Amino acid sequence: MRDHLSLRTLLAVGASLTTLSLAAPVFADEAAAPAANDSSNVVQTLVVTAQRKEEAIQDVPVAVSAFSADSLAKQQIQGGPDLLRAIPNVTSAKGQYGGFNFQIRGIGTKTVGTSADSGISVHENDIPLTSNNLGDADFFDVERVEVSRGPQGTLFGKNATGGVVNVISNKPTDRYASELTIEAGNYNENKVKGYVNIPLTDTFSVRAAGTYLKRDGFNTNDYLGTKEDGRDLWSGRLTAQWKPTERFHTYLMIEHFDENDDRARTGKTLCQHNPGLTSIGGVPTNSVTQGLTSTGCSNTDSLYSASNFGAPNTIPLLTGLIGVLSGLSEQDMNANTTQSSDLRHYSSWTSPKYQSRSDLIDFNATYDLTDHLQVTEEASYNQQKFFTRDDFFHTVPTGTFSPAVNLPAISPLVYAPVTAGSIADPQVGTTNTLRQLDYYLEHSRELTQEMRIASSFSGPLNFSAGANYTEFNTVSDYYVLANVFNFFSEANNLQAPGTITTDIGSPPNDTGTNYYDNRSTFRDRSYSVFGEAYYQISPTLKATLGLRGNEDRKFDIPLRTLLTNTSSNCGVTCIPVTAAWQELTGRANLEWSPQLSFTDKTIVYGTYSRGYKPGGVNPGTVAGSGVPRTFDPEFVNAFEVGTKNALVGGSVILNLTGFYYDYQGYQISAIVHQTSVNSNINAKIYGAELESLWEPVKNLRFNAVIGYLHTEITSGSQID
Repeated sequence: MRDHLSLRTLLAVGASLTTLSLAAPVFADEAAAPAANDSSNVVQTLVVTAQRKEEAIQDVPVAVSAFSADSLAKQQIQGGPDLLRAIPNVTSAKGQYGGFNFQIRGIGTKTVGTSADSGISVHENDIPLTSNNLGDADFFDVERVEVSRGPQGTLFGKNATGGVVNVISNKPTDRYASELTIEAGNYNENKVKGYVNIPLTDTFSVRAAGTYLKRDGFNTNDYLGTKEDGRDLWSGRLTAQWKPTERFHTYLMIEHFDENDDRARTGKTLCQHNPGLTSIGGVPTNSVTQGLTSTGCSNTDSLYSASNFGAPNTIPLLTGLIGVLSGLSEQDMNANTTQSSDLRHYSSWTSPKYQSRSDLIDFNATYDLTDHLQVTEEASYNQQKFFTRDDFFHTVPTGTFSPAVNLPAISPLVYAPVTAGSIADPQVGTTNTLRQLDYYLEHSRELTQEMRIASSFSGPLNFSAGANYTEFNTVSDYYVLANVFNFFSEANNLQAPGTITTDIGSPPNDTGTNYYDNRSTFRDRSYSVFGEAYYQISPTLKATLGLRGNEDRKFDIPLRTLLTNTSSNCGVTCIPVTAAWQELTGRANLEWSPQLSFTDKTIVYGTYSRGYKPGGVNPGTVAGSGVPRTFDPEFVNAFEVGTKNALVGGSVILNLTGFYYDYQGYQISAIVHQTSVNSNINAKIYGAELESLWEPVKNLRFNAVIGYLHTEITSGSQID
């Protein structure tokens, strides 16, 4: 048994006490180096499955970056968001409602809603996962992580217009092995990772692995005087593998993830306060009409301007507008509100809450029909529950309610009337200023079934083909609670008694009408058949042609779209919507492997690929809003040229890529009538990428990863 222990220093710079390494093995796996060549500085090639077959990464005529377990450790790539440091034209950010936006070449998730697909397909062991933990969990006990850039319109799971992230976990082996890593750091951080591999018989073995992380938050809530945005999560994986013959092997993997902490769902909101127009057409505005002409925040020339540390004008916001309509205030409550210039400091009346739990079951069986034909059957079940609570703006208004407002005869036992300008609210507490918070809850289930067959003939022609079925079901609920909502609903109830049912739960239990609530259930059925043919035209020239037939069916059933008791009947927006699309995608690739005097190995390739992402159903809105119920699919025609080279006896790797995307129907989102509405625009994208690695002597490496990206909206319109 091998036990490994590393201790992180308590210094803020986080310098490791383990051996420092300059290696950046995007292309290499030191563990694969032959023992006889132990002193060589030749870059060892990592084997990947970017084309659904095992190939050396330098032989794959596509833009793909891959990282072995050793590569991930040396480059401090702990989880999905860290990949941006090692791959050109990749960015990663958290979404407003708890998800994440992983972008490749500018393409990611710009839509909001349960029926909206991501432009990047996340896989684990080749299985597509619509709901996943790439943005939350660390990598642990993985064989490698592959990131394919560009449209994936042929072989991988569901279509992806931007690319694929594929995490390959370690499988059981026929040797006893174990490893344990313990880390401790500042902010009371404790991290544990480890695995144990046990062969029970000559043909059956099991492997258990896990990771645990707990630390205090890096952010300070100045209003409460607390540290926030901490982590308290763990994940475990159990894999059993059976290999009764040389031709047949199968494995079953069960993985669980659990997080329960005060992770901040959104970062600090920077805002250049916009007071609105002082006059319209020469007619002066008053305090209310001036605020209604505001966009909340103004455009700014620089993110680093000192004027960005204001807060949004409250009057044009949903909660601020309700406060004005209720007579609670006729002023912008953030007119004099400022924020700390420290990005790790903010003010909020409540601490965030973040819970995520998932279970994944993956079954794989592979059988060699002949020496040159292999069949793979893969099935998975993925279940995820998600809950988050947060103060969206992370600011506390300095303005207060009018002390003269008072409503007698407000329903008893709900909350007290306004007294001296304060509201006693059962959900957000007693205060004399605007308070709000939102909840997002989601429960999803996903079933995937895929079968593939691949050849390895000695002749010039080979192929890979398969079929995929994915079924995704989810129920989501988004609430906005505020003291002004309760007050407004009670005021309306005085005029029309019995129209309001007050729900004082936190989170709500769907029995009330005193808040904003957007709730729906969604079902997605995706069917596809796919295949690629590979033909060796000559010893140095190879052609690839791939096609994929896609059918996507989406069923969206809005259960409730509510803005206090004024729109409890959402009318046509609560009618179930069914939408379906059938599309043909694929790619054509030509690869040339010339023999050049100044390189050890070179391939040059050109690719045309067509990517597709299905449309979806917009979230329900209040009746009569005019918002379209569905949005269209998006398509990308992608052209790419590239070259991969090994030089100087194999100690230098130099890869160059250029690409151009013609994007039709790019899906984006905007807020319309207090909800996110998705629509389509057209765009073009082009850019270039360089990946290089130089190992002048053994165990010393230098690398450069450089990307250039140009994106441009070419046409389209959106509701303002």
